[in-house]
Amino acid sequence: MWTVAFALLAFLVVFPAFWSGVVWLVGQVGWRRLARDYETDAPITGRTFRMASASIGWATYSNTLTVSIEPGGLRLAPMLLFRPGHPPVLIPWDDIEGIRPQTLLWHTSYALDVAASQPLTVRVPERVVRAIRDELAEAPVS
Repeated sequence: MWTVAFALLAFLVVFPAFWSGVVWLVGQVGWRRLARDYETDAPITGRTFRMASASIGWATYSNTLTVSIEPGGLRLAPMLLFRPGHPPVLIPWDDIEGIRPQTLLWHTSYALDVAASQPLTVRVPERVVRAIRDELAEAPVS
């Protein structure tokens, strides 16, 4: 009886710590570079895609992100379970230097070239790129 209780307690402590460590390590690959330049605590105000996907460097975030098209830029934030080492970021439109399609087999995604202090590529699905283009087309010319 005590063995089962101890095993359950150990699992409830060890697994969340292990999970948080793995998620944090994944964030050190590319997300950390984004967060260094673009970390935000601003609330979401724009068109939002929940359970969206993106790739940053070699890390792929499948159906784990909230992507928001904000007046000031592209906001990315992971779901709470994937948040360790991944603070929300807001990439200003001026720092997205190019958008180019990339096709792998039958799937097309779009690479956004981000001019952070260490340049980085963020790959997003087509529906996000369409929303970005809509936002930029509607933006007032300054």
